[in-house]
Amino acid sequence: METKNKFNIIDVIIIVVILLLAATFIFRYLELKKTSSKVVDTTVSYTLEVNGIDSEFADKIKTGDTIYARDLKSGCGTVKSVKTSFYRSTVYLPDGKAETHVNPQFKNLEIVVETKAQLSEDAFYLTSENFPVFVGKEIGLSNGIIAFNATVTAFSAE
Repeated sequence: METKNKFNIIDVIIIVVILLLAATFIFRYLELKKTSSKVVDTTVSYTLEVNGIDSEFADKIKTGDTIYARDLKSGCGTVKSVKTSFYRSTVYLPDGKAETHVNPQFKNLEIVVETKAQLSEDAFYLTSENFPVFVGKEIGLSNGIIAFNATVTAFSAE
C-alpha cells in the first residue's frame, strides 16, 4: 500500500511562517550591519531636565557625580553642571482662571552630563551596554544618593 504525500493548508501555513521568520531575521541582521557602520565612538554631552524634585534632594546632585541609569549596571556619565530654578505650579481658580505660582519647596534641574558613547544620526548609545539615549527619552537615574526621573532635552558631540 502506498501513501501519498499531499500538501494541505496547514503545511502551506507552516512553510509561509518559516519563510517570514527567515526574511525577518535576514532583514534585521542587514539593518544592524548597515547601522553599525555609521556609528563612531565619541564624547557626548547631554542635557537632562528634572521637574518638581524636592528642594532638599535637589542639592544632593553635584558637579563631578557619576550618574547611573536604573536599567544599567554601569554609569551613564559624569555631571558637568547643574542649574536650578524654582518649580512653578498652575492653580485653577473657581472662576476658571489659571494662576502660576512659584513653589519653593520644589525645584527644576537642568543637568549636563558627559560620557563616552557611540553616536548615530538621531541618538547615542552608551558603549558599555549599548543603551539608546535620544531627545525626549525619560530615564530613571541615580547618583548613588538619590533616585530621580529625568528627560533628555538635548545632546551634542565633541
